[in-house]
Amino acid sequence: MAKLSMVQREKKREKMVKKFEAKRAELKAMIKNPNVSFEERMEAQEKLQKLSVDAKSRVTFHKGDITDFNLDKTFSLIIIPSTFKFLLTTDDQLACLRCVRNHLQDDGVFILDLYPGEAFEEDGAFTTAPIEIDGVMVTKSYKYTNDLNTQLRHWDVVLEVKKPGRKVDRIETKSITSLFLTREIDLLLKVSGFHIIEEYGGWDFSLYKPDTYRRIMVLKSRTE
Repeated sequence: MAKLSMVQREKKREKMVKKFEAKRAELKAMIKNPNVSFEERMEAQEKLQKLSVDAKSRVTFHKGDITDFNLDKTFSLIIIPSTFKFLLTTDDQLACLRCVRNHLQDDGVFILDLYPGEAFEEDGAFTTAPIEIDGVMVTKSYKYTNDLNTQLRHWDVVLEVKKPGRKVDRIETKSITSLFLTREIDLLLKVSGFHIIEEYGGWDFSLYKPDTYRRIMVLKSRTE
């Protein structure tokens, strides 16, 4: 009976995939179209993610070094979220950007998300709201100090895990991230062969200004 149910579920999945095949093709064409605005491309990307499709056919996990990788293929869209700040040296940052450029299609888009406002913050601390994961309550507390001489931020992180009927487990760890200045970001991108086509102060497409805390850049390879 269980085997029959699995077969029926698989048939249903295949039917749904075929149903949305034409729509997926339409959205993919819009994402690759350079004449379509960035907002429309991002909206099309979001719609594409929501369509029924076998996740295994479009998601592949790779474990490796972000400063030295070769996937033997190129992509129309590459996104690096705020994790770029975990690269602590200029050499590593440039190496990562060059790897991205080597994997970007000629008309592809690269989105880089950074927080230049962190460099101007006072030392501080904050605690996240507790979240529940499989019945376990998890709280994270952060304390950070900036070293402007080295352009590094030092983090002390405390993770408190409370399981039902048990005492709170406390896990302490340390981390270091880079502090980026606006002109430094511009130079890194120029040296790596990118130019900025659009930039925003957040994922809500708010206007980016030099004093904006966050900087999301939409980039393309320079064709010189």
